[in-house]
Amino acid sequence: MRPSAQPLLEHVVEPRRKLPFGDAAGAPHPTPQELLDALPLSRFHARLFAVCGCAWLLDGMEVILLSFVGPAVRCEWAGVSDYDAALMTTVVFAGMTVGAVSWGALADTAGRRSALGASTTVVLCAGLACAAAPSFGWLLCAQACMGVGVSGAHVAFTLLTECTPQSARGRAGIALSAFWSAGAVAEAALAQLVLPRYGWRALVALSTAPAILLLVALPCVPESPRFYAARGLHAEAAVSYTHLRAHETRHD
Repeated sequence: MRPSAQPLLEHVVEPRRKLPFGDAAGAPHPTPQELLDALPLSRFHARLFAVCGCAWLLDGMEVILLSFVGPAVRCEWAGVSDYDAALMTTVVFAGMTVGAVSWGALADTAGRRSALGASTTVVLCAGLACAAAPSFGWLLCAQACMGVGVSGAHVAFTLLTECTPQSARGRAGIALSAFWSAGAVAEAALAQLVLPRYGWRALVALSTAPAILLLVALPCVPESPRFYAARGLHAEAAVSYTHLRAHETRHD
């Protein structure tokens, strides 16, 4: 080997040795992503896809909900003008702008699963606050919080792609957007059933149902080993990967 190539090879191999994956004989350790790529697709990945898809389903429902709540709100509060009703959409997207930055930062520090759980909790609380709003001002504040929360759905995309083998990562990530469309369709159907009979408050409250399902299912999903490795938490990365493999073994 040429002398000039030796330092480059050592630079590539040495970081791989520092990860807690591999044998005790000093052989180069595979990276967490290489280990994840080596796992076959299984029912675990299907469950992870469903859990992450639930976050996008919730996102689609809450965004489309605005088109049904606006006219109903003007009927309940006579003083609400068309301009005021348009503010509902404005504050939601303003909140999404804040949340897009905040949840990404939290996902990189506290973990993907923790950030997704926190954003879903915000959506649930904001949805219930909207349903119980005593005034239009209260409703606007709750809608702004809703916007902050729903923008955290994109953390689910990161969690899914980091735990999915490279052979299916692109397909899984793109297919996740189908849940957003399904949420939009589901919200329209729910509005047709609920809004004429029970009013917009019941519709808003029922639209938070996917958030409850997501919070119940999220503890069953392990944290991304890649996140732990990136933070230098190699022992936790090994435990997360072992947990993931246990699911693979149990269901294959």
